[in-house]
Amino acid sequence: MIKLGQYQYCEIKNPVVRDKEGNIVFDKFGQAKVNQGDSEYRNGDNALYSEPFPLHPNEQLIKILDIETIPRDCFGKIVSLREFTDASGKKRFAGDEWLIEGPKTYIPRVEERLDQIIKPIIIELNCALRLRARRACVDYHGVERKDKEEWLIRTPGFYIPKIDEEVVDIVKALTITETKIA
Repeated sequence: MIKLGQYQYCEIKNPVVRDKEGNIVFDKFGQAKVNQGDSEYRNGDNALYSEPFPLHPNEQLIKILDIETIPRDCFGKIVSLREFTDASGKKRFAGDEWLIEGPKTYIPRVEERLDQIIKPIIIELNCALRLRARRACVDYHGVERKDKEEWLIRTPGFYIPKIDEEVVDIVKALTITETKIA
């Protein structure tokens, strides 16, 4: 029997097939049908798995992990592993990347993975953030950028790079006086 806590999930390899109501589908010989070679995540918030549950024949427990949280003022970078339609009805393809804003509890799906949590970068006075476009995109200020183009963000405060931007460096201003360059 497997018991999941409220903020835990597990990965099951070769899960049984379930119908729309959550009932197990059986073949003509009375054996539970299995999605051979596939995986699924089960979490304690789901009514089917809030109580201890057994593994059916051919199912394998891969791991039990804690559900991750995306902190306030941070973003989670999600990468699609295969084609699927997400909860909002948007079609995602393998390799697609997008951001989800925190604070949020991230409940994983087999079709996607949380690649990283992006924390805000603090741009101090007399500094600038140097960014590079990973591919053609529109930046934070609505300016169209070409692939590999670089630019500076000089506005002091928090900045979170968009999905098509990568941080190259933080550039500090040079102070020039009559006697020295600092």
